[in-house]
Amino acid sequence: MDIALLWVTVHATLQKEVLNLRILEQTKAAAADNARTRYTRRFADDLAQKTSYYTVTNRTDYWPGISKNDYVSYAVYFVPDCSAPIIKALTECKWKRQDGGGSKTLAALSNNPQQVSALCNDIPALAVASYLFGDPKYAQRAFFLLDKFFVDSATRMNPNLKYGQILPAATVTSGRPQGVVELTCFSSMVQFLSLFSNLTPDQRRTYQAVTAWFQSYSNWLRTTTQGQEELNADNNHGTAARLQLAIYQLFLQDRQASKDTLNQFIQGAFQGQIDATGGQPLELARAASFDYPVLNLSTLITLAVIADQVGIDMWHARTGNGTTIQTAMDYFVPYAMGQKTWKGGNGGLDFSQLTAMFQRVAGAYGDADHKYYNAIRKINKLYVKPNNWQALYTDFSYGFDNMNPPSLIDRPVFASGGSPGPVPASSVASSASPSAGTMNSSSASTPVNYAELQSAQDSQPISSTVAMVPAEHAGFQPVAGLLATATPTSATAPTTSMTSVSKPPRCMQHKSL
Repeated sequence: MDIALLWVTVHATLQKEVLNLRILEQTKAAAADNARTRYTRRFADDLAQKTSYYTVTNRTDYWPGISKNDYVSYAVYFVPDCSAPIIKALTECKWKRQDGGGSKTLAALSNNPQQVSALCNDIPALAVASYLFGDPKYAQRAFFLLDKFFVDSATRMNPNLKYGQILPAATVTSGRPQGVVELTCFSSMVQFLSLFSNLTPDQRRTYQAVTAWFQSYSNWLRTTTQGQEELNADNNHGTAARLQLAIYQLFLQDRQASKDTLNQFIQGAFQGQIDATGGQPLELARAASFDYPVLNLSTLITLAVIADQVGIDMWHARTGNGTTIQTAMDYFVPYAMGQKTWKGGNGGLDFSQLTAMFQRVAGAYGDADHKYYNAIRKINKLYVKPNNWQALYTDFSYGFDNMNPPSLIDRPVFASGGSPGPVPASSVASSASPSAGTMNSSSASTPVNYAELQSAQDSQPISSTVAMVPAEHAGFQPVAGLLATATPTSATAPTTSMTSVSKPPRCMQHKSL
């Protein structure tokens, strides 16, 4: 079974998951040899055996003035406003926006987005395995990847997105603010770094260098025109940029700055994102009128979970229309139940993206009338999610064993002092102020037997998931060719270009204006 292929079928919502240390600690304490831990070990073992790495430097589309260490990607929804061949169109044509369209040839010119997504897949897997099983090979592989991507001068990415989402021209001077969204998965990846412990001196130096990289990137995001425009965007881009910055600030041990970032979003862009019906007008207006509201709502939910960590109740924050995150979630319930038919673009709709979101919202607001539970049951009759190790250890878990009482982040993910290594639950008091409406065992008016669906999911054999991969992912081999080839004894071994990838799966697709 190609475990790597299974992992890359994870949906976009899981690019923004929140690490749940409680689930991990319970798993480790149980020392269980079950499908969950075996799958985790097998996936991480496969990664640990590799000697290749990810880098932004192995692209071939070098433009004058752009360093090989600069991240480069191309505007997604733009097409040439001429009939010239694509190579000539890069420098001789103007480009026009076409929502839902775009040039696949243009997108394929740079593999940098895929390199980032692949790194975001591997590091958390290795971190979880390191925490659960203690074998130093997982940290060794992870810190090799981190060093190559963030530290080694020959292969590192410069800590900015100046050339993200560029529009081709004879002279390219900068990218577009929308390129910031392409690093959203880093906001998840950095949380998993807290799981590594007992680092070697070299690994600790790499960790410190990675921390410095995110400090520089956060400064770029806050102080440049591109970064500020994205942080202040009214739509999903502003939501994702605020999520990035808030989590990086927590990672850098600047709790107050993270609170300020969250409050600025709540008082700003959030005020206009959800209308009186629960719809998200800016996202519903898109050609992909289903995917974009789901994308933005999943980010809002993740922001609310992070806000809990710094004592902000975003669950009950209201927009200018008096609506909340729950209002936006409830908007999807009748569609998930088949009571309404989604109208608009987007082609085939994948309601399975909503299951983790329903679960998390039920944990925050309660589910006395079982509407979220029933919606999940309905969805799961139509879709079977492919198993993936990461969903099992995050707050956006597809399982229900941690939902009654609900899954909550009950203490900071990031250890104090900026050093890796999770702090045991027994020795850490929660710094979060639980949301006023957070459901718990005493406030839930009607207990729900979520274990029923969990039992059904756990009974699915791991090997059967190959057949469960949604048809849209069939035949994708995105991992093959993404890695540059390294010689283990040489830190500066030359990279090889990525082989062409026809279309990345959802977890590697980046939304843009």
